[in-house]
Amino acid sequence: FPSMQPSHHPSLVPSTQPSQSPTTQPSTVPSVQPSQYPSAQPSMEPSMLPSQYPTVQPTNEPTNMPTNMPTNPPTKSPTRSPTRSPTKAPIITNLATEPNIKPGQFYFSELDSGPLIGHTTQNSTTIWAYHGQGKIMQLVYRRFGDTGSNTVQMFPRSNNNNSTLFTIGGLDANTYYVYEMRVNSKVVAMGQFKTAPAFKAGKFEYLLTSCMNIDAHQGYPEQPVWKHVLDKNPDFAVLAGDTIYLTQQDWNPDTREVLYDRVWYRNMKQRSEPHFAKVIGSVPTYAAWDDHEYGSNNAEKNQPGKNNSLNAFRDVWANPGYGTPQVIGNFYSYYWGDVHFIVLDNRWYRDRRQQTQLGADQKNWLFEQLRNSKGSFKVIVNGCDIMEDGYERDVDEIGLFVTTYDIYGVVFNAGDIHRNEFKQMTNGNWSYPVTQFSSSGIARDNWMRPWSIIKVDTEIANPTITAHFYGADSENLDTTWSNDPNLRCSAIQGAGEWEEARCTETIRLSDLTPPGVQVPVTVPIPDEHDEDKQPTAPLSNIDFRNTDYTVGTYYYPWYGNDNFNG
Repeated sequence: FPSMQPSHHPSLVPSTQPSQSPTTQPSTVPSVQPSQYPSAQPSMEPSMLPSQYPTVQPTNEPTNMPTNMPTNPPTKSPTRSPTRSPTKAPIITNLATEPNIKPGQFYFSELDSGPLIGHTTQNSTTIWAYHGQGKIMQLVYRRFGDTGSNTVQMFPRSNNNNSTLFTIGGLDANTYYVYEMRVNSKVVAMGQFKTAPAFKAGKFEYLLTSCMNIDAHQGYPEQPVWKHVLDKNPDFAVLAGDTIYLTQQDWNPDTREVLYDRVWYRNMKQRSEPHFAKVIGSVPTYAAWDDHEYGSNNAEKNQPGKNNSLNAFRDVWANPGYGTPQVIGNFYSYYWGDVHFIVLDNRWYRDRRQQTQLGADQKNWLFEQLRNSKGSFKVIVNGCDIMEDGYERDVDEIGLFVTTYDIYGVVFNAGDIHRNEFKQMTNGNWSYPVTQFSSSGIARDNWMRPWSIIKVDTEIANPTITAHFYGADSENLDTTWSNDPNLRCSAIQGAGEWEEARCTETIRLSDLTPPGVQVPVTVPIPDEHDEDKQPTAPLSNIDFRNTDYTVGTYYYPWYGNDNFNG
């Protein structure tokens, strides 16, 4: 890796997109206040970084959030024994001769924790690392197959417990990169990542899982399951909550206030597990939280010390955001290809008396996201079941909004339940079934250690999202995990955790479209890093409700540019 100073990267600050709204809004629909909650939807490329998240430094603390940072260093992190690995990645000069880069093949780390590949777009990625107090690191990166490289400095963030965070810009879409981290010229970590595809129709796969406990009590100190996950080569990972498990040791015994140092320690301990470390060092990873990162079991909005929980979460992950300047919380959104992912905070405002997990302000933000979304599918990630008994108000109000504004493609992802589950229910406020994939217990007290690979295909006329649920084939620590592609989850819905552990379910966009609504075909947006350089085609519409189906084949009306490769 020759040290080269990178050239100035193009600006990643998008312009905002004006929302289009009906001429009237029924009074029964929850209000959306664009002036109060600025739209996170840019007018050009949705996958570009929002302007409120600067390239190098994290966002400032909201004015109403106490910092609550520790004055002393946190509890010492577990020592990681580095895996044996060459100190330099092999120089591969011809990508055509190496078409199959292996998942995690360049990973190596002697850091106290990390590296972690976080929020990734078609032209950027964010990398997190921690290597003790006050150590400046050099991040050297290059495109896979190139010999030249760029070098940037990663400075410890004193307000974030000396963790480092850097966003690399100016990258190419859907492209592999390799990187090294150095301290005083010594290589202390290395790895790889792949950027997101451009905003256009395409295919991708992601990991959906949750609930990992590295403690022997109800958990797994060794987690070889992640090796099998990595073999599936997901494009990115969604960790839907309970990424650690806080216990009574982690809060003040008198006040039950969550302690920042202990939350940090729990995260460092989980990341010392070598199989998990290799995944997050190689695969872009997004994290939601649930009760066990947030506080006590089933904690609600009155959790003591929840500011410490949020500060610690911000300091150990590399998500695209954490709430808005106006609304505190652990929620954000991003795009992968032409699919919109909206990650919610189901704890900060949780109030059983009001039958809500989300609270009014966060729901207003969610409504704004849905109303302005360009996604073919809108995948809403929640730490637990959005249809949970006792919290029906949220799913009712979301359904009312979706129906009023003819919003198509909404599907939920969740964790929490320590098993795989496909759940679909009718709701009078929804114009199509409420649909949810849950995957949970990858390193918890279920010997099947379930997880899932979600495959998305928006290239076909009727786009699909398919959940492949995996379960262990034996109770052995390092066993095999399997999925039955012929067992439909909908055929056995509610049968039980063992029966549903390995099923498969496909949802079509037509299943998530209000009657009579025309779904626009995804039109590629030209970008200087988009090799296709396709011109913007006239918008074409397909009304899937008027589709004629035959066995094995379907026909659809086509209107627009015959030369558009859609």
